[in-house]
Amino acid sequence: MNQKVTFKNLLSTSQLTHDDISLLINDANTYKKNAKQNQIKNSKILASLFFEPSTRTRFSFESAIIKLGGNYINLEQADTSSISKGESLEDMGRVMSDYSDIIVLRHPDIDSMKLFTKYTTVPVINAGNGSLEHPTQTLIDLMTIYEHHQRLSNLTIGFWGDLKYSRTVNSLVQSLSRYNDNSFHFIATPDFQISPTTQDILNKSNCPFSTIANLDSFLDQLDVLYVTRTQTERFSKTASTYLNPLTKKELTNISESCIILHPLPRVNEMSTDIDTLDQAHYFKQSQNGLFMRMALLNNLLQ
Repeated sequence: MNQKVTFKNLLSTSQLTHDDISLLINDANTYKKNAKQNQIKNSKILASLFFEPSTRTRFSFESAIIKLGGNYINLEQADTSSISKGESLEDMGRVMSDYSDIIVLRHPDIDSMKLFTKYTTVPVINAGNGSLEHPTQTLIDLMTIYEHHQRLSNLTIGFWGDLKYSRTVNSLVQSLSRYNDNSFHFIATPDFQISPTTQDILNKSNCPFSTIANLDSFLDQLDVLYVTRTQTERFSKTASTYLNPLTKKELTNISESCIILHPLPRVNEMSTDIDTLDQAHYFKQSQNGLFMRMALLNNLLQ
């Protein structure tokens, strides 16, 4: 296995090789056991640039760099930067490279990463570009799945909720489709089913999958149930039109070995009574975000 990641910038899940994923999961677990291990030798500065709201992603990255011995500068709102004056993402990327050692960027435009990194000279991490991708969330999801099942292949994964606009679903499917013998069930109303692009990825990887509206028919077969909220920021219709909350009662037949994941935030798509189930792993998943992002920052700063 390689001893360092194969990329300088992490802009897409497609960059992650199996060796990259194994290395980062191992490093993240090392930090989980002892967060003081393998700190960066010289204090480094993270530029945390968020043009969309964030709780877990932003704060876990900022906490991660502090725990590694570095510091951060941040942008919480676009209107507090020169972007509000008309500055281009290309120019902003060039300038921020002079002020920081590594950059995390979240932006609503799916083309933002390509523009921003045109002239950057330090590593850049995609923290979400519109509805397209969220590669660091995928790493966290994979870490949480591996922790429980001790494998990333031969899994049956169910996705429930808004699958069309969810970048976390797009990224995770792209990654899991490259492991052997994984199969997928996508549970959503027609307006929220996976995109033709995601279906093409599955077809090219020869992954068996179904697009259905009923969770009951295979709930007892799942190794992972991945729930997502309605991405109301991506379209104009109301969430209540499409999704009724998933409740503990509906999960009566869930397998004991299945884990329930959710990238959070939870809004109205999943009842809090599910938190009492042993299969509920989404807060463990959120906790893993800190350790995985420590591992990623440390690797890219070497």
